[in-house]
Amino acid sequence: MVPACSSSSGSTSPTDAGHASHDTGASGARDASDAHTSTDAHSAGEAQADADAAALGHANGSLGPWQTLTPLPLPRANHCSVAAAGYLVVIGGNYEPDGGSSFVDIDAVHVAALHADGSLGAWSQAGTTPSPVSGCTAAASGDTIYLVDGIYDDMTKQGQVFSATLSSAGVLGAWTSLGPLPNGQDAFYSSAWVASDTSATLYAMDSTLSLTAALRAPTAPSFGTWSEDDWLPGFLGRPEYAFTGSYVYAIGGYLSTDAGNPTVLTVEGAPIASSGMVSTPFTTTSLPTPVTYGTAAAVDDWVFVVGGKTSLFGPGITGTLSAQVGAAGHLGAWTSQTSLPEGRTDMAMTLAGDFLYVTGGGYMGPGVASVFAARVRF
Repeated sequence: MVPACSSSSGSTSPTDAGHASHDTGASGARDASDAHTSTDAHSAGEAQADADAAALGHANGSLGPWQTLTPLPLPRANHCSVAAAGYLVVIGGNYEPDGGSSFVDIDAVHVAALHADGSLGAWSQAGTTPSPVSGCTAAASGDTIYLVDGIYDDMTKQGQVFSATLSSAGVLGAWTSLGPLPNGQDAFYSSAWVASDTSATLYAMDSTLSLTAALRAPTAPSFGTWSEDDWLPGFLGRPEYAFTGSYVYAIGGYLSTDAGNPTVLTVEGAPIASSGMVSTPFTTTSLPTPVTYGTAAAVDDWVFVVGGKTSLFGPGITGTLSAQVGAAGHLGAWTSQTSLPEGRTDMAMTLAGDFLYVTGGGYMGPGVASVFAARVRF
């Protein structure tokens, strides 16, 4: 299996987030009524063709120079993003308005057409989320977007899974409720993927005070029943997750209050069984420095880690790393790659075609509108 589309969403931090952390393991510390057609000049077919044509290369562990692209219409951090129907899609988030004293949650879903050279078309608003939301987790397959969870202004939406279709013109259809996550669980500030297996399995990660669970449900031919694989014991806050289709990884993160909330170097992996179950975990090559609140992506047979912070209350960093997936899923040595133009944490990152796209986030401040892209397939 390979993921159809994955999302690595930003996560809130005590220093640059609008919500206090919902990880109680941390000390001190959580309708498409406005939709309109994209103003980008690409037709629907051209936008999809660009996205398809972009996926021609293969990762070799390096990153090209980061391009600074047209900024988002709104600054935001703690949002989620996916690639769907030939568009980069940025969902929800929060920011502190100029002169404001508190963060505002966003319900806007913005899209920009993906081009084969890594550039983007003009941003437009495709629709809105079921309620303003931050800390959201999302994934996509084709033109279907799954909004797995988030911290909603309307608390009745919390713990619910929604889906919506993005049209070839960049307009978001109505959200459909797919029911709640199992056993009252949540998937805030996390990562989700849709695998390319025959059931198009949707995976989402849930970190609790006592374990990390992989939640999974088939989406084809229709949305099915959730299963839970409790694959990592103990509390692990805000690791960077990556999913190759054959393996899942939890990279870095931080430990509980009882342990002093240290950030960690450790990397844990687990194979995906033929049944779709996340199986027995293994420890693999540690990071050279601890990282939490960053993003990660698996691209072909490489895993990339981008941004984050080295301490729980520290600033965003510019660093990027890569490691190759080897025998039985074990990772090779981590090597530094092209740094981000600016330090970032609480951002979202999406793989689309040959490029990684980093949207929004922050450094130590109230959320930014920046968009960076770097070639990851050559």
